[in-house]
Amino acid sequence: MCSQCKHSYYCSKECQSADWGAGQHKAACVAYRTGEHSLTQRRHLTTCDRDFMRALMDHDWRKSKGEIYKQMVECMKAHPDAGCFTVFDYVSGPFTAKVYSLAEESSVLETLRKAGSEWELTVARAARSQGRITIHVMRAYEGKSGRYWVLPLRSTTGEVHERLKRIAADAVAGINVPDFSTLDISAWDVDAMH
Repeated sequence: MCSQCKHSYYCSKECQSADWGAGQHKAACVAYRTGEHSLTQRRHLTTCDRDFMRALMDHDWRKSKGEIYKQMVECMKAHPDAGCFTVFDYVSGPFTAKVYSLAEESSVLETLRKAGSEWELTVARAARSQGRITIHVMRAYEGKSGRYWVLPLRSTTGEVHERLKRIAADAVAGINVPDFSTLDISAWDVDAMH
């Protein structure tokens, strides 16, 4: 995590250095700290806010990971060269999680793209991370309406991401996709999210 803005999470010191030097975090860091960043203009999230949101999403991810993994495989099958992101929706009734492709147009993706550089930086960091950073978005109430909060989550390895990519590639090649309702994915927790 960036020690200055406490907003950007990285899979390693090398990735953090690359984002500072070749990436655009240097400028974004100042914007986060001064409240001028596009997604933080309406409300600045404290570290405590972000930690709570991540803990809530992690809890719901653990309860729903079989379904989320299944959706991720479908996304990877349809768009093997594009990334995907998961929206945790706490506005539309009971909690739902839906995986979207970065290559497929949707109203959610359009809204996130309008957010500007924070979204673009998150997508770029996730792409460079080789599965160690996954893009999670929380849709939660702010006042009377829903708002999207981008909260990338870091995993200890990219192992789960690689497993899902292999399953998707096998499915495209005609090899059966495992039934996630019967698949023992508890061992996959080595890749717990932070």
